Amino acid sequence: MQMKTFRAVMLGAGLVVLPVAGLAQAPSAPSPGGLSLEMRAVTVQGQSQLRGRFGDAWSANEVRERAAQACVEGGMGLVYFQPRDTDRRGRTEFVAVCQ
Repeated sequence: MQMKTFRAVMLGAGLVVLPVAGLAQAPSAPSPGGLSLEMRAVTVQGQSQLRGRFGDAWSANEVRERAAQACVEGGMGLVYFQPRDTDRRGRTEFVAVCQ
């Protein structure tokens, strides 16, 4: 079984991004891209967004579910999710909109 990690950063007005429960032992040096999921809340022209990147151990659907959970925790719903380009470390960037 592969362990997935999640690093949360809180920014923005009241939008909370929670870490995944059960992070008992994080790998000391994860492979580039592989297990990581990073998400941060930002406000762009009054719109609440989540922006981040995820490694290849995560599916876009799993990340979408995590983003939806973060939106709900902030008292909103997920209205848009779009995976984007892959960076040089093999992580896929994404943007999500909460409303």
